[in-house]
Amino acid sequence: RPFAPIMGIAALANAVPQLSVRDRWIGWTPRYAVQLAESKPWLWSGLRAALLRTLRNAREAIRSEDLLAEVGPAENEELERRLLAIAREADTARDRSLTDRQARLDRGELLASMRELPKDRDGNIDWVAASNAPLYRRKRAQTLAHILSAERELSAAPTDGEAFAALAAHREEVRRALAIATREVRKVGLASRLLELNVCGAVPPYRDLLVGKLMALAVASREVGDWYKERYRAHVSEIASQMAGREVVRSPVICAVSTTSLYGVAASQYNRLRLTVIEGDMEYPIRWEDLGLSGGFGTVHLSTDTLRALRRVSIRATGNRSTTCSAKVPVRASGKCAKLSHILASPRRRFSSTVHNAVYTASSYFQADFTHSDLMRRLLPQLRTSGPSPLRGVTGGSSIGSRVGKCSIGSRA
Repeated sequence: RPFAPIMGIAALANAVPQLSVRDRWIGWTPRYAVQLAESKPWLWSGLRAALLRTLRNAREAIRSEDLLAEVGPAENEELERRLLAIAREADTARDRSLTDRQARLDRGELLASMRELPKDRDGNIDWVAASNAPLYRRKRAQTLAHILSAERELSAAPTDGEAFAALAAHREEVRRALAIATREVRKVGLASRLLELNVCGAVPPYRDLLVGKLMALAVASREVGDWYKERYRAHVSEIASQMAGREVVRSPVICAVSTTSLYGVAASQYNRLRLTVIEGDMEYPIRWEDLGLSGGFGTVHLSTDTLRALRRVSIRATGNRSTTCSAKVPVRASGKCAKLSHILASPRRRFSSTVHNAVYTASSYFQADFTHSDLMRRLLPQLRTSGPSPLRGVTGGSSIGSRVGKCSIGSRA
């Protein structure tokens, strides 16, 4: 590329499903809902209404006419019990199908891939037939039962924040309803609204020019948002379509991007990244902020003999006998692992990562004076479908705000 060198690289991927510091900051956890009701009781009414709308949208996104016809006349808890019974039957049917499939494979039969979706006479995917598969029949029945249960509990819950917090402290059913509602919010957010910056850095010799910082800021640009929308605006969500029994296309509007550093210390590439963008009469900041340390557990998949051999080599090379080595010791992401310390000959190596988060909007339209809870509302479903009954979500504009209540694209937790 003469006169047009590649100065840096970046890649966006699906968001990590479970990231506690990010989830706490966004507020799509049951604990956040209860804390909000306690600390800011005047906001609970709006959040309760948003959660109920999310549950309604999730219920309408499930093909349910066949399930409701099968359960017959039933309401409330009886309806939910019958749906869960259908889910158990479908789960048993799926186990039998998988067992039979494995037996046929063992006999050497050639079978179609389980990922292959059924087609109609015209060669198009038959989403109704796909939704009748035992796996999705179970998912539909089980999810519908859970959503109906959550709707029933939250509809009967008080609109006063303090009264709701007291109720949630004593009733497991209310806490379970909150978990189901926030899970539906998180499901849509992770499917199409949040992304992970899994590659970001400068290409030599541009490292000294801080091109890595430039790339980190560039992911919040309008161009990146437009490229993402252009690529995925007609992308069909297979899971959502099989749940709905019709083609579903999610709104590809990026609401947030997160990334993790390599070590458990603040990453210099994301430090002090603040940029004020002026667009017409509007002025707004872009900023990356440290959210905290990630955490988790893992297992080193090495045999006991391999670990002992590596330990002997490490001790011979370093003389370090201060740590012990045993098989199948869980590894904390924020602590030390004795086995890996020996293997890497680096007892002080930390296996932790710092989580950063940049929140930004992919649109030029902004709204001032946001509260932190607005971010979660803007992560609620925004879907369009090709079926006769469109799925509507809570949009509230094309922008998101920061937790400090300004028209900012930075965040912190």
